[in-house]
Amino acid sequence: RTASVALLLRVCLLITVIDAAKREGRSAGNRRADKAPEVAPPVIKTKVTTNKKASQKISLSNSPSLVNRASNYRPDGGGGGSQLFDLDGLEPTLQWKTEGLIGDYTYEAGVDMTIKNLDSLPYTMWGGVRRKVSQHWIVSGRADMSADQLDRMNLDIRGENKELDVSIRMRALACAGKFVSIRKLDVRQRIKTKFGRLTLNPRIDPRSLGRGDVTILLDREKDNTSIRLDANGDDQVLTCSKVVNPTTRISPSLSLRGRVSVEMEKKLNDGGILTTTLRPNESVSIKWEDGPWTTNVHALLDGLNIDGVNVGVTRKLDFF
Repeated sequence: RTASVALLLRVCLLITVIDAAKREGRSAGNRRADKAPEVAPPVIKTKVTTNKKASQKISLSNSPSLVNRASNYRPDGGGGGSQLFDLDGLEPTLQWKTEGLIGDYTYEAGVDMTIKNLDSLPYTMWGGVRRKVSQHWIVSGRADMSADQLDRMNLDIRGENKELDVSIRMRALACAGKFVSIRKLDVRQRIKTKFGRLTLNPRIDPRSLGRGDVTILLDREKDNTSIRLDANGDDQVLTCSKVVNPTTRISPSLSLRGRVSVEMEKKLNDGGILTTTLRPNESVSIKWEDGPWTTNVHALLDGLNIDGVNVGVTRKLDFF
């Protein structure tokens, strides 16, 4: 009997010890959970590097973009076939651009490449510099070179004076080791008058014995109206542009030869812009700009009949 009582006491003591151990374990776990450190959110750092060889800061911005142009479509089956989108008409274009600052010079350069035929990738290389040469004058120059004509270079030289509100532009063609041919001289002068801001823009082509054209623009900010006259040796066009409400602008045009056109620009609620241009008995064009998307529709008119429709769709994609 004594042995049985001793065994029973040992079992009760063991159960008591196990139960106490369990309670102590749960209490310690709760204390650890209460004191557990919070996990900090990950930190993303951006590292900016500069070129120490240059005396000034250089920032590079590589901005390739992809542009897809849809093919032409004609209801009669012409213009690229009877299908709305002809794969042969797609001309994706890859554009790469970099820009920065070296000393007093702002530079930019890039490559435009058409990815239509993988066997031969036509591309155009270009580069330009810009510098302030005096207190008011800023001079810039740009050169373009095509891959299939490496011995030719198109030059675009500009000068701008913000104090006088005047700009000068010269476009020329340079051939390797031969000559530089001036293609066009362009001068633009803006003058403030009591009637509004007057812009004079004569353009001369030295190759045609000094013949050229001129644009005269009178912009009246008070009544949201502008009057524009484009004149050359062949024709003169008068355009009157009027903002009728915050979202609509109408611009009728009349030429000396009797050609009439009406352009209406409409700002959409989603931020897009819809521009419609009607030339009676000639054509109607619709341009829809919606963020990175641009859609162009051009239809030829024969009276009230539509004689073919060209559709172009552009989408810009920034990769970097």
